[in-house]
Amino acid sequence: MIELFPVWAGGRAGYLYNVTLDGELVLERSRDPECDLARVLLGRGITGMVDVHDGNTGKVRTRVNVEKAAKVCISEEDTAGLRIRKHCETADISSCSPEDGLVATTIPPGAKKAA
Repeated sequence: MIELFPVWAGGRAGYLYNVTLDGELVLERSRDPECDLARVLLGRGITGMVDVHDGNTGKVRTRVNVEKAAKVCISEEDTAGLRIRKHCETADISSCSPEDGLVATTIPPGAKKAA
């Protein structure tokens, strides 16, 4: 089961999210948990639609198409609001997230970085 847990970061960041997969922490302090989770799952060979459950209530919070969500990121570029963009590499994470270093995905052992 995939569970999403909100973590209060304070300030402009507000809530960030930790995600567990069968009790294992696979994503920590993400501003964009669905898309970041999709990249983690894709790296582990998990594809298709997955249900993400609220960690506190156990209810389904959202459904994620792993292949589609792994290709995009959500960014807040200006005061116009959120934008869906093509996924940027880790080196460009600042262009996806205003707070550098807040998105930390767990890369599974043996996984190859996309070229």
